[in-house]
Amino acid sequence: MRLFYFWEEMQLAIHVIQFSGRDENIQAVGALAEVPRTRLGLPEFKMVVEDDHVKALDRAGIPYTDITKGPRHKSTTPSLS
Repeated sequence: MRLFYFWEEMQLAIHVIQFSGRDENIQAVGALAEVPRTRLGLPEFKMVVEDDHVKALDRAGIPYTDITKGPRHKSTTPSLS
């Protein structure tokens, strides 16, 4: 049973985020350089990051949208419905 809880915790540690444009994306790369963990850049100014990356972006004041989808994670993307 403990494995199940561990898996839920791991899912919450990964975020898919998106920046509004090229300038924010470039600023984010600089701010994320201080985090020794791996991140993954995707097209359309998106990244797959961990909690430490999100904290670094928040400290630097760089705006982003968390578009992560999961059973226990609510996306900050506005609904179109």
